[in-house]
Amino acid sequence: TRCLSDWSSDVCSSDLTKVEITDEQGHLGNHFGIGEPFLVRLHAQFHERIPRLSMGLEFASSGGVPLLNLRTDSQRVSFGPYEAGSQVVFTVRVPGLPFYPGPYRFEPWLAELDGARFDQVREGLNVTVECRGRYEAERFIQHGRGLVMMDCDWRAEKQP
Repeated sequence: TRCLSDWSSDVCSSDLTKVEITDEQGHLGNHFGIGEPFLVRLHAQFHERIPRLSMGLEFASSGGVPLLNLRTDSQRVSFGPYEAGSQVVFTVRVPGLPFYPGPYRFEPWLAELDGARFDQVREGLNVTVECRGRYEAERFIQHGRGLVMMDCDWRAEKQP
């Protein structure tokens, strides 16, 4: 982890001490089917008082292309206050990634609500998306033709 709010000091507002990825049954792992829900647990220890906190997860392709930024403040969710010395476990239920099969990087972050990020895990965390038959569209995957996969309703109406 790296403190983003004060580059001149080794003292950060918090430390993200552990990141866990599990399926919905609580089994540790980082391989999931396309669109399969999973949980990310962020263990944090606070070194100073934080009145209100927002957090998020940024997902990118293995090549570094930003794909998805999940964040609490975009959903009007915040946490806190937390006093110095508090230890907290945050859980994020990701409803599934609609990405083509392959490895993806993600970076969790913490920030003061409406303020600067003060802790972010850079690189080193990944999740792999696999074909497991959740979507009909998985039957015909053309790598290099996109990053996002979904099923659609297709219709045709013959006109008189």
